[in-house]
Amino acid sequence: MTALIIRKIIFTVLWAFVFWIGSAVLLGLGSGLFFARQSAQGLNPAANTALINNIGTAWAVVPMVAGLIGLILGVVGWLPGTRNRLA
Repeated sequence: MTALIIRKIIFTVLWAFVFWIGSAVLLGLGSGLFFARQSAQGLNPAANTALINNIGTAWAVVPMVAGLIGLILGVVGWLPGTRNRLA
C-alpha cells in the first residue's frame, strides 16, 4: 500500500515536470521562430515593447500552468503510472 502511494507521488511529480519542460520547449520554439521571421522581414522585433512584454509573460505563466495541469492530472490518476491499482 505504501509503495503504491510513493509510486503515485513520484510519477505525479515526474509528469508535472514533463508538462513544465514540454511547454517551455514549445514556447521557446515558437518565440524563436517568431523572432527569426520578424528579423527576416527586416523588422526589428525589439521595437515592439508590448509584444516583448507579452512574450515574457507567456514564458512566465504558461509553464507554471502546464505544470499545474500535469500535477492535477497526476493526482486524479488520469496519467500513466498514477492510476490506482487497489481494485
